[in-house]
Amino acid sequence: MIERQRMGLNRVDSEADIDAERFLRELQQMAEAMAGINRFTEENFLRLGKLIRDSHNRAHSLGRHRSSCTTLDLVEQTIVHESLEQIENCFGELVAALQFQDIARQRLEHVQTNLSNLDQQVARWQAPDSHFPFDICGSVCALQEHQLQTTAVEFGRAASELRTNINKMGTSLERLETALAGELPAERELHAELLAIAANFDLSKQFDALVTPIRDQLAGFAKWSSSGINASKISIDSLFQQLEQSYTMSKERRVHRRFVTGDDEQQQSVSEQDDQLGKPHDLGENVDLF
Repeated sequence: MIERQRMGLNRVDSEADIDAERFLRELQQMAEAMAGINRFTEENFLRLGKLIRDSHNRAHSLGRHRSSCTTLDLVEQTIVHESLEQIENCFGELVAALQFQDIARQRLEHVQTNLSNLDQQVARWQAPDSHFPFDICGSVCALQEHQLQTTAVEFGRAASELRTNINKMGTSLERLETALAGELPAERELHAELLAIAANFDLSKQFDALVTPIRDQLAGFAKWSSSGINASKISIDSLFQQLEQSYTMSKERRVHRRFVTGDDEQQQSVSEQDDQLGKPHDLGENVDLF
């Protein structure tokens, strides 16, 4: 199990516990952790997909040779027929379950992108006289936590379907290979690999262990949001627009303050800094999935 310390995440429960610089570090760490979770998901689904396709191809190969088998009795012929049918049904269910990886990847990349974009925004709030927008940042985090929660629930369902049908496919392939054992040369026992995976299948637990520390951290930041749990229903695009507007207003206030104090040299320096920070930046495409 991945511990919070290994992921570099520290619990933050209130605005008093954090400043823009520390919040920036936490966002960067979470974005990096999201990239690792995506790699974990992709690698495991690719590995399972290959084994499932190999097993399906093996069953097809056995099926093509059954017509040439002359020593099969009626019982064995029935076993072969039923096993091939069951393997085909399981294969269809497994393909559907494996397709969830694409959905999971898109959602995880969506969260990672939004955390990186929030990182870019927060990086501009370094001036000590800037009012940090805790409320808006909390709403962004609430939305990301909601997406991770939904993904984790659906990941669990997909993992359950995978385990059930991998076990069924392994059992049917074993019956098929046993019935034809005397007719065809022995090959790699794919059914044993399928049954071993099904018996020790913990992909959902591993995924939860990776995601939970990030969800907990995001939930802590989400407490800053005045929208509370309703923040998950706010458009991510509108939140980033609010952050942009908040920063622009903050920048104008700082310039005005420098002008009133008459510190022309400092005013020019602040204006140049704000102009540099205020240049257009890539916020990516933030598609609201909810």
